[in-house]
Amino acid sequence: MVAQARRQPARATVVNEAAGLSADHREIADDLVARGYFLQLRRIAAALSPALGEMVRDRVFGPTDVQVIEGYIRALLATAQALSMKYLVASRVEGPLSRRLTIDILDSGFPVWQEIAQTAADAAQAGEQLARTPTAEAIRDDMVREIVSDLRHPTRLQYAMSQRMYYEALAAGGLFWPQMNPVALAMGDDGHRRRWLIHWGVYDSRQNLPVVYLLDCDDTGRRPLPDDARRWPEAQAHLLAQSVGALQLLTIAQGFDADFDTLHPFRLRRLTLGPIHSREFTVQEGPIKGVLEDARAAAGEDWALAMALEDLQSGRVEMQSAGLFGVVEKQVYRIDTAGAHGMGQGLTSAQRMLVIPQRPFQALSRLDPPGFRGIRKYVPMPDGRVMGVN
Repeated sequence: MVAQARRQPARATVVNEAAGLSADHREIADDLVARGYFLQLRRIAAALSPALGEMVRDRVFGPTDVQVIEGYIRALLATAQALSMKYLVASRVEGPLSRRLTIDILDSGFPVWQEIAQTAADAAQAGEQLARTPTAEAIRDDMVREIVSDLRHPTRLQYAMSQRMYYEALAAGGLFWPQMNPVALAMGDDGHRRRWLIHWGVYDSRQNLPVVYLLDCDDTGRRPLPDDARRWPEAQAHLLAQSVGALQLLTIAQGFDADFDTLHPFRLRRLTLGPIHSREFTVQEGPIKGVLEDARAAAGEDWALAMALEDLQSGRVEMQSAGLFGVVEKQVYRIDTAGAHGMGQGLTSAQRMLVIPQRPFQALSRLDPPGFRGIRKYVPMPDGRVMGVN
């Protein structure tokens, strides 16, 4: 049901001044443009998997990290697929059924947080909604009758079908929600110490961006953490409550270390996926604007996805008194006090990456803006491979 979008100037096609939206939000009023937007999200996701493979070779991530991150990318794709059904013909109908996809075109390129939150609310009612909706076969039969007998285009029935497919996608699950609960992956054990990779995700409401957290943690509790009904729910709630983009990783890790004596977080990473820069769908500022304009790439190739990885690692462990006779171990994190990574304080290191198709990359190489010189670029090739370039 995906069609190639009409190529039109982004501002001319997506701005709805009457909607009272903030300056960086746009409603996509044309359903063909909306289909083009979702098609571009799929293209970007398809380029990400081989790019992550190249990042493993660059030792940015390990193989297990990539498996985890790819799971969140699949969830984002499932969300995009559900939203594409929700808005498939929603702009063609009139009245209260008429709805439009809203995206953040300035700093994100993704749907606004409210879109993701609404999918979560709709998912909670998906079963009931499907039970109340005619089956796909019944809707299809009504369409045929309306076309053949009434000689009318069955727009409202197409809308009913798209909404059924939307709720079916929600009922199938596997979407990216505003908050993705922490999951603990066993990474081995050494005597009384178990090691976990705890991962979770949030859709940052301030930035309208998906964010993935990876926490490497040793566990000296009596029970394995996921089996411990006392510690695990509390640890999950603690991590989700601290998953705020404005918080330094040091603050998050030290708080977790202080609150759980038998959990020892020795590494915490935060991966921000985005923003997406797209000549067709977003508004660019700075050097990337000149890069995309100079590239003049075809529709589907005129984008770049920025990724930011913040990393906090423990440098050593200190034993501290606890109670009258006990001691507990606490992490002492290595901090880059010089801020050489240029991404704020409270980190050991940070890295920016850019996934960018060939033509925009050629323009980037030609223009060579200083701000991109220290960023590792990953360029999707026609054969499906991705080339890593400094």
